[in-house]
Amino acid sequence: MAQADISYTLRFEPAPAGTRMRWSGQVQPKGAFRLLGPVITRLGIRQEERIWTSLKKHLEAAPPE
Repeated sequence: MAQADISYTLRFEPAPAGTRMRWSGQVQPKGAFRLLGPVITRLGIRQEERIWTSLKKHLEAAPPE
């Protein structure tokens, strides 16, 4: 993204009921967007939580193969 440098890490770990996925990320706004850093971070966290929650529900609802 031209307005920010973004990096994410996904980790997959064995868990008693299957696999646990953990994610972390960093957003480094550039230029004038640095002033919006806290807002961008808050919106990004909310969006990521919605994405991963939706994926979890989808995967858990899928019939086993």
